[in-house]
Amino acid sequence: MKYVATIIFYNPDESAIKRVETYCNNFQEVLVIDNSEESNLETALKLKKYRNCVYHKMNGNSGMSEALNYAFYFAIDKKYDFILTMDQDSIYNDKNIYNMKEYIENNYDENIGIYSPNYSKLYYNKKRKKFIEAKPVLRENEEKYVDFCMTSGSFINVKALSKILPLDDYFIAYVDNFLSQKLLEEKYKLLRLGNSYFAQQVGAIVNDNLYNRI
Repeated sequence: MKYVATIIFYNPDESAIKRVETYCNNFQEVLVIDNSEESNLETALKLKKYRNCVYHKMNGNSGMSEALNYAFYFAIDKKYDFILTMDQDSIYNDKNIYNMKEYIENNYDENIGIYSPNYSKLYYNKKRKKFIEAKPVLRENEEKYVDFCMTSGSFINVKALSKILPLDDYFIAYVDNFLSQKLLEEKYKLLRLGNSYFAQQVGAIVNDNLYNRI
């Protein structure tokens, strides 16, 4: 199998840029798409040290759909089998990426449109001044067919993508829904795996308190 990863940037901080290294160590190619309004030459220069990283600057903030359309056609043109889509705030480490790729290699099913990882939400603890991971949504040995996957963290079947593109021009909130629904309409399945998980910050920082966790 051939794998490519893409990360969507928007005014990235140093930690977001640093996380690109993890993907470069685990994928044949990594496409960084920068949706920042301003020119971001400094970011481009920092990413040049990764030989398998491709940097693409969009024309300002073009929205999530446009960025993903660019990434998906990139994967199709280069004949990749799967594309991992990530946002800049999520954390998906080497071990869990390996677990997902190993599962796909050993259990590949052409009728699965997305292999989606287990995930835990990130909450910011003000007293400890750090992000805290919540409990993952699945048990480690659990596998579950679902009707919705976040784009972030998803290994998407590139052949399936070719049947549903382009994505409609949704800005952020409905892109995940649109992609999931289109794949289901084409009779593809969405599979979430418990033994590969990542930590996800959904939108703005969410403080670590009982109300937010409930």
